Amino acid sequence: MMSNVCSDLDTNGLPWQKCAFCSPEICPVQKSCWGCNSKCRITCNPKTCQWTCPEKPQEFFRRWTEVGGYDTPPTPYLLPPTSLELPNYIPLIQHFYSFKNPLQISVAAVNTFDILRKLQKGGYATREEFLSSSKLNPNTALLLISVAKDSLLELYWSNRKVDRLPEKLAQLGIQGITIPNFSYFSDAPPVHIRWNYRRLMIIADEFSQAGIGIIPHLNALSDGDWMGWQKLLQEQPHLKFVAKEFQTGARRNSTIGKKAIDELIRLQDMVGRSIHPIVIGGARYWYRLSQRFASFTVIDSTPFMKSINRQRIHSTPNGSIGSERAYLAKGEPIDNLWSENIREYQKALQARGKHHFNKSVILDQISNMPFVSGSLQQVSSRIHNITTIKSALQEPSALPF
Repeated sequence: MMSNVCSDLDTNGLPWQKCAFCSPEICPVQKSCWGCNSKCRITCNPKTCQWTCPEKPQEFFRRWTEVGGYDTPPTPYLLPPTSLELPNYIPLIQHFYSFKNPLQISVAAVNTFDILRKLQKGGYATREEFLSSSKLNPNTALLLISVAKDSLLELYWSNRKVDRLPEKLAQLGIQGITIPNFSYFSDAPPVHIRWNYRRLMIIADEFSQAGIGIIPHLNALSDGDWMGWQKLLQEQPHLKFVAKEFQTGARRNSTIGKKAIDELIRLQDMVGRSIHPIVIGGARYWYRLSQRFASFTVIDSTPFMKSINRQRIHSTPNGSIGSERAYLAKGEPIDNLWSENIREYQKALQARGKHHFNKSVILDQISNMPFVSGSLQQVSSRIHNITTIKSALQEPSALPF
């Protein structure tokens, strides 16, 4: 939901003169155009622009028709994942052909579009065939993660009904699936965001109707977007799990990542009950998650990628992760190495939660330490403090404060 005040007034204070949508009658309230669309006339070339915009009327109304309008409709009942207990860490498996034996794990995460690619080529006719091909134990719960490039999302949107993709996924015995993460671009007009929201909710309904448990993927740009997710979770209290992706900007930029975690915390407070965030690619925020959520899950492919590159993970008591060359015989599968890497990686993540507070104290001590000057006794004392802090970085339990 956008502000009722246009951010792009012209010199006469009349935003509608610049906007692709507004007229002087409706612009002051902006209820009929879903927010300010002034950029559509100022910066857009309708011949090359990909946004949903009234400057391209034919495309605009075609998209209007396919999603049933751009206003927010009543949310359909979304089926929750049934009997799904998620651990704090779930490995994401990029492919199965490097394994020899069935994988002995309680829950496995796989990218939805890797499965769809096989289905569209005629593979995985039955659950039994899928389990045999994927090296999954029949008792392993399967969680599908629908994070992908926009080109794959658009391909799914175009082909999903013709190829009966929700039904084909359902026959594989999927325990849960995250809603595809159609992008919310910060420079897109608001109506384009509404179009993408309507699409992700349509897909969620189709998965739900096919019998697959739904995990909402929380895309949001504005307070209004977060209020929309709040409304969904309050109206449907059976929805416990939510997903948030940290594989791009939030993974590399800690400021963006911390803001995303804070938004999840705020959403939980707004909803008024516990939620279980599934954080995709956000292992670095383990401690923050452990402090604010009764339960949470981190999903990434670190153990898998280390294993296929023949690297053995090792961890330190403070949760740091390193790796070394793993020498495997020619033709030897990665099964054992992958299992070892998962155990070591989980151990490191758990240690991060235990030692994060000590590290924070260390950083505070360093930042508050005055420049070394004064008497010999004072200098000696400060050098001793620095030595103690350096030692504690290697073993936080040695810290005296």
